[in-house]
Amino acid sequence: MEEPGATPQPYLGLVLEELGRVVAALPENMRLDSNPYGFPWELLICAAVVGFFAVLFFLWRSFRSVRSRLYVGREKKLAVMLSGLIEEKCKLLEKCRLVGKEYEGYEVESSLKDASFEKEATEAQSLEATCEKLNRSNSELEGEILRLERGKRNLNIPNKIAVKDALNENSQLQENQKQLLQEAEAWKEQVSELNKQKITFEDSKVHTEQVLNDKENHIKTLSMKDQAAMLGEDIAEDDNLELEMNSESENGAYLQCYPNQARHQNHAKPLENTTLNTPFT
Repeated sequence: MEEPGATPQPYLGLVLEELGRVVAALPENMRLDSNPYGFPWELLICAAVVGFFAVLFFLWRSFRSVRSRLYVGREKKLAVMLSGLIEEKCKLLEKCRLVGKEYEGYEVESSLKDASFEKEATEAQSLEATCEKLNRSNSELEGEILRLERGKRNLNIPNKIAVKDALNENSQLQENQKQLLQEAEAWKEQVSELNKQKITFEDSKVHTEQVLNDKENHIKTLSMKDQAAMLGEDIAEDDNLELEMNSESENGAYLQCYPNQARHQNHAKPLENTTLNTPFT
């Protein structure tokens, strides 16, 4: 872009050259004669040409100034528009980036959806197969139910009879249970009475054992007293025999003393037997 105040020097030189050519092309009478005002034609033509070009130059300068002002305003508008376009471009780039990310996410999601769709398709196929199997088993079960219902209708009469028999047996068992409970209560009463009798017998047994122990102790004391008395008598008799038989030899005295001791022992045994065989009072 050219500056508004710049002067077109090449164009001015060309204009002057053309002006010289025009003056040279004038007739001789016009170049020698002067105009009515006394000025030469060359000077007038040069002044007119210079004025014309000055007017043109002034118009050109004014046009350039107006143009430059318009250009500055337009440039400002264009700068504002350019900044807006740059901002829009940045926004569009950001949107493109976001759209790209969304597209990538959509691709990933679409791939996942495809995988899930395939999985769901396989699951749907397996579910269809299981549904077919269930329908078959359902039809088989319905047939089995119909057959069982027919058999149930045929078995209703004997079942009713069996139920009546079971009810009768149940009532009989309940009556037997009541009787057994009554017998059990009677047995409990008898057992309680027997326990009481057992306790009384045990008490009497303890009393009798105590009495027997007392009697045995009394008998032992009596037998000990009798034995002591008899031993005292035997000792006295032996002393008398020894005094009488001092003249006899030692052997004869020993032989006579031995039968006396045997006799004493034989006499003590029946006394013990008589004391032990005495009845208890």
